[in-house]
Amino acid sequence: MDAVLDPNTAAPILLSRAQEVLTRSEARYRDLITRAPSIVCELSPGGRVSLVNEAIRSMLGWDPESLTGRNFWDVLIADGDRGSVADMLRIMRRRDVTGHELPVKRRDGRVCWIAWNSANRYTADGALRSVVLFGVDVTDRREVEESNRRLAEAEMARTKAEAANLAKMEFLAVMSHELRTPLNAIGGYTQLLELGIRGHISVNCERSDDNVVIRISDTGKGIPPDKPAEIFDPFVQVNPKYSRPQDGVGLGLAISRDLARGMGGDLTAESVEGVGSSFALTLPTADTA
Repeated sequence: MDAVLDPNTAAPILLSRAQEVLTRSEARYRDLITRAPSIVCELSPGGRVSLVNEAIRSMLGWDPESLTGRNFWDVLIADGDRGSVADMLRIMRRRDVTGHELPVKRRDGRVCWIAWNSANRYTADGALRSVVLFGVDVTDRREVEESNRRLAEAEMARTKAEAANLAKMEFLAVMSHELRTPLNAIGGYTQLLELGIRGHISVNCERSDDNVVIRISDTGKGIPPDKPAEIFDPFVQVNPKYSRPQDGVGLGLAISRDLARGMGGDLTAESVEGVGSSFALTLPTADTA
């Protein structure tokens, strides 16, 4: 009414009322910040603290008043994590940040993870005046995620180790079988000879120049005409269905020829399918060797 009756008193009254409203608004704002369960702080564009609430004491152990006027990032961020802070600051200068997680130092030296959200405040001409940060402790979640990651890696490593061990055992079993095959064959055919069963085998030994040639011939099924050149290659089998119930890997002849050649000789084969095969082991005589 005074402002209406006397316009000269309007400006002081309106200004006083505006100041009261502003004071109450700021009081509510500070009370809200103080009571907030998450960290709330206001920083200059360079990172200097102008306001920080009590939550930083309960979450990180820092006295709010001791941080005022100090560079927020110099206090809370370890040197090794400055790169992550630089990335976050570059984003903040352009726009608000949402859920950017950073490791920060507690007052006692321990490290915890805080998820930061920011709200930029600008001057009338659009320049960045300050940044309001909101921080939530996500250490427990990060530890659970890290534990799950390590558990998954350990499980994967165990699975790989078991698979490798199984493959090794299977390979050793097959190799052992391949090494036993020649002796088993000799023993088996010897028993057939003792029993008078003659599926006919002849053994001939003769000297040729400085070599001794041991030739073993049979009247078996023979080898297909397209196979003699391959039977000495590792892992080649002429016809696995004629083999044992426990399959080999086709190393017997390859190993035998390598042994013969290692002693300065050779192992060769001749065969006619349906008639039989002849294997010749050539070795140098003792005086020549």
